[in-house]
Amino acid sequence: MHVARRIRVFDTGSNRHLLCNALTGEILVLSDAGLRLLDALARGEPAACDSSVVEQWKRKSILFDAPEEEERQFVELCRKSWIEFQRSAPRQYTFVVNTHCNFECGYCFEKAYDLPTRTLSIEQVDAAFAVLDRFSKNRRQTGGAQYELFGGEPLLPGSRHIVDYLLARIGDRGGKASIQTNGYHLSSFVDLIAAHRNSVSQVQVTLDGPRNIHDRRRVRKGGQPTFDQVVSGIDALTRKELPLRINVRMNVDRRNVDYLADMAAVYDEKGWTKNPHFAFVAAPVDNRCGKLSGPDALMGWHELFERVFPLSTDLGGGPFDLSVFKTASYFRYYVQAARESLAMGKHFAPEFIPKVLYCEAAGLKLFAFHPDGRIYPCPEAIGTEALAIGVYHPAFHIDRGRARRWRHQTILNRARCRTCDISTFCGGGCVLTALMANGSMSEPVCENAADVMQCYFEKIGATSG
Repeated sequence: MHVARRIRVFDTGSNRHLLCNALTGEILVLSDAGLRLLDALARGEPAACDSSVVEQWKRKSILFDAPEEEERQFVELCRKSWIEFQRSAPRQYTFVVNTHCNFECGYCFEKAYDLPTRTLSIEQVDAAFAVLDRFSKNRRQTGGAQYELFGGEPLLPGSRHIVDYLLARIGDRGGKASIQTNGYHLSSFVDLIAAHRNSVSQVQVTLDGPRNIHDRRRVRKGGQPTFDQVVSGIDALTRKELPLRINVRMNVDRRNVDYLADMAAVYDEKGWTKNPHFAFVAAPVDNRCGKLSGPDALMGWHELFERVFPLSTDLGGGPFDLSVFKTASYFRYYVQAARESLAMGKHFAPEFIPKVLYCEAAGLKLFAFHPDGRIYPCPEAIGTEALAIGVYHPAFHIDRGRARRWRHQTILNRARCRTCDISTFCGGGCVLTALMANGSMSEPVCENAADVMQCYFEKIGATSG
């Protein structure tokens, strides 16, 4: 008798344990006695186990006759998910409008690159879309495309004509773009966004806390404060009542984590929490470029999760959306769907789609077009020439050797992930983080995945009784 190695048990209270099965996505509640029985079977000890329990656990892929059976099921599960990802996941196209920015944020990963000041040209935009057309002809892919305007800072006065041109080109294709902006010049771009209302799906703006905290962290190049100007831009966009999402992000480290509740109060005071077009996220400042100073100020994902959860929409006690915590995403969906099904008197049978990779970049489905004429596989890789996978202007060329390592970074191709008991929930972590931290994408950085899961189940258990 073989106990599946791709299960993990989380303690959530007295005589209550949650068994998460990474082969099926199922969450089972075990008593202390059930856990003792499972441990005895795992040790290979004879146990007084009713045959009906054995058969039930076999059907639920907790028990197998041999380890090879579990391995075959795992490989086939991942293979099918990878094929579906290749077929249906949308391609992500990021346009780095400007290499420069009008802000001087201490934690910005791009400041370490010291890039020359450049802005996308009309010719480069056209060349990028010519590359997009090549990939749109691949009939095996049905997922379409998603677009992003990125920087530096994309919404600078000198790049208005390029933003206009980009949104027009995206709209001509029936696409929609997400705009990532620091918000300082947002007010002056509201009319342009409104003119392209059918081409914009989301505008993301960062506020790092209430005014006195934000203005210490996110200042202009000359050190001037920015909070009031950014808020004014958000308000101006709100008044247009456009059919888009306004995502307000808070980048968190130990210097501003104590102001999460204060920031939530700011959202309330502005009336943003009552507007269904708004979403609010708090994400840890990361060190993916490996060049940030003051690493003692950085927080782990599980530390921040523990602080944000009581202020989340999951509990109804605050405005923060937890979707940024990818490891918890499946379980949040599972718990919510289970509660809704029980309330309706229905049987809950979720469809489990394993997370075989962390993001589109790990499957080479993300192209970032940079003003230097190069193509990067991830927005956070921009500016590091060694990470470029090709060029698109003045001529198109893909370096197959560089591209290949981003092509198939699934949990099947990483030794630690392949044997991990939660890898189908986390997807193996960010491949760029792994590369920067370990010099190889094959050695994952797990971003506290198991700790985030434990924290989630503890808090769900506490709130559900």
